[in-house]
Amino acid sequence: MILTKSKTRKMMNELISLLYGFTAPLILGGYLPQIIKLYRSNDIASGVSLLMWFVWTLAAFISVLYAVIVLNDLMLILVSTANLSGCCIISVQIVLNKYRSTKKEYPY
Repeated sequence: MILTKSKTRKMMNELISLLYGFTAPLILGGYLPQIIKLYRSNDIASGVSLLMWFVWTLAAFISVLYAVIVLNDLMLILVSTANLSGCCIISVQIVLNKYRSTKKEYPY
């Protein structure tokens, strides 16, 4: 079998599409250690920037909108939604930890 340029390109596209399908679970798995660490901690981590997580959450939200409205690409929608989910969970956990920390300092 002789591989032409178009066949090679098609095979590469299929391989990359297959690999891209594993991106969403990879993203969620990458967020998991941070989510667990924040969940187990009652204090806000000194090295965690709430502003930065909100910026990442906003960027992820815009990516979901772009994937849905402009590209209408299911794979990109799934990956962008996974990213948005991780950002949202971590941002909410930071806020909750900050609230719990403040409540301990000022219980009234």
